[in-house]
Amino acid sequence: MSSASQSDHPVIPPAAPHAGAGASHISLGSYNASAIRRKLLERRESLFSKEHDDVEFWIAGAARKLGVGKDTLRRLKLLASTGTGLRTDPPRVPVPAAGDVLYVIRQANPWDRLRVTSEFFDSLADTLGVFPFFLESVLRFDIKSKDDNNTWHGFHSRRRLTGGGNVETCYMLHFFENNGSTEGDPWSPRQTAVYHRHYASGDQSSWILINPSAHLEESLQAEPEGVSRLTLSGKSSAARLHVLLTNSALRNWPDYIASQRTKVEEFEAKTFFSEADHIQRDDYDGRFQDRQNLQRLKQGLRRAAAMLDATTDLQARIRGFLDRSGDADDALRDAVTVELDDFDAEAKYYRRCISDLQQRASDTMSLSLDILNRRYSHANLRNAVTNESSPKTNASSLSTTTSTAVSEETEHKREQRTADNIRSLTRIATVYLPATVLSGIWSLHLVDANSADPLSTSSKYWGFMLALIGVCQVLVVVIAALHAEERRERTVDAAARDAAVVSP
Repeated sequence: MSSASQSDHPVIPPAAPHAGAGASHISLGSYNASAIRRKLLERRESLFSKEHDDVEFWIAGAARKLGVGKDTLRRLKLLASTGTGLRTDPPRVPVPAAGDVLYVIRQANPWDRLRVTSEFFDSLADTLGVFPFFLESVLRFDIKSKDDNNTWHGFHSRRRLTGGGNVETCYMLHFFENNGSTEGDPWSPRQTAVYHRHYASGDQSSWILINPSAHLEESLQAEPEGVSRLTLSGKSSAARLHVLLTNSALRNWPDYIASQRTKVEEFEAKTFFSEADHIQRDDYDGRFQDRQNLQRLKQGLRRAAAMLDATTDLQARIRGFLDRSGDADDALRDAVTVELDDFDAEAKYYRRCISDLQQRASDTMSLSLDILNRRYSHANLRNAVTNESSPKTNASSLSTTTSTAVSEETEHKREQRTADNIRSLTRIATVYLPATVLSGIWSLHLVDANSADPLSTSSKYWGFMLALIGVCQVLVVVIAALHAEERRERTVDAAARDAAVVSP
């Protein structure tokens, strides 16, 4: 750090007094400053911390960067109203006469509040005279319950009417960061807000960085020769930082693209090597869930493409901004051109990679849908063949059942006739046996035992036998009549049952 930059009370030249939003800028009414400030006021509960002021105060301008810790920052006094500028307490904090001062504001996590109180942020914004465009960027760092799909870079640059040609610039950097998750996609979209105010009179700049990435911090703290062709001396300082910040947005794209390419290849393997017609036991398990996962992958790639497009457009806007500054020498202009040309070529290459992955994901989804439809068609065809053969099978089964039923009915009738005969014989035997026994007993005294003729009987005996035969015939007629009546009743009952079955 240059010794010329140290004093008892080192002071940064102050910004022009804040004369009201938009009053000191060249603007054609492209924004509503009051509405932006009103939104900031309404959402300050979800934007700013109530207890933390963990802002980092960095000073750059020589061969390396100096960081000032939180405790020193809490004693930082913002004296814009007195016109004496920014001063640190205690003294002897080296503040360069020319260079860059950076205020770094962070979040504990990407969906939490900024770790700074609204009072400190208001003091910082008023001291630097921050234009409302940057406040719009700040609104995108409030508490979130889901990802913010806004990928616009939000680049704005205005030259102040007062302050000797001071220029304010702000934009958003969009990039991917590995969150270290072992479940799901480890790559998460991140954003960094950048505000820059260049003091033309002293070739000095003030910066505000909101939620910078870890690799951006490493680049800012590294030796300038190791990260860029530009140096941190004189007028090249601000230009180098703009180029450095822009290049940081491409840092993780190779790893992100490699991760997404691996996912696409896994889905391609399922579709390329699956059996469409005959599913094998060890075949890939093609499910509708694969199409859902592919759709999520396509949405992520679509967002990545939008982020790359916004980053490429931001590079073009920064190139135009630096070209219009008019105070850069030829060497600086050439260095900026080379850096941004490299950036443009690299960003276009990553964009082609994303487009290729999008096309492969779309083709894989179409092929997966074709396989699922083909398997569904084959399943329907097998069901149709099964259903077509069912009537023949049913008819054969019905014929067999009918034949069995007829045989059983015939056997039943035969058994019924046998049972009827047995019942009739039983009835006859029941009638004749007692009569025979009684006739034998009652007619013994009518037989002449002393006669030489064995058939010699009394005439009364044969009269008794004739009477008994007559009685038996009467009994047979009565039994036959009862049996006929029983058969008639069974026939009537059977006809009634058949009629009940046939009728609807």
